[in-house]
Amino acid sequence: MSLPWVLLVIFVGWLCWHTWRSIQRSRDPRERALAMRGALAFWLLGLLFTIALVFLPNKARLLSLIPMFLLAGALVKAYRHSHAQLRASRQDRVQFENMKRVN
Repeated sequence: MSLPWVLLVIFVGWLCWHTWRSIQRSRDPRERALAMRGALAFWLLGLLFTIALVFLPNKARLLSLIPMFLLAGALVKAYRHSHAQLRASRQDRVQFENMKRVN
C-alpha cells in the first residue's frame, strides 16, 4: 500500500472513532438521536462529495466545491445550534427541578 492510501485509511478510521465517541458521550436519548442524525448527514455529504470528485470532470469538480463547502458549513451551524438548544432545555429542566425542591 502506498502512503496516501494508508493515510486515507487512518483518517477514515479516526472519523469512525470520532463518530462513535460523539454518540457515546451524549447524555440523553434526544441528544443521542441528534448525534446519530448529524453523523448520518455528514457521512452522506462526505460520500456525495467523494463521488462527485471521482466522476465529475475537472472544471465541474472545482465548481462543485463551492456549494459543498457552503452546505457543510450550514449543516455544522444547524447541528451546533440544535445541540446547544438540547443542552439548554436539559439545563432548564434541572434548574426547574432544583427550584421545586427549595420551595
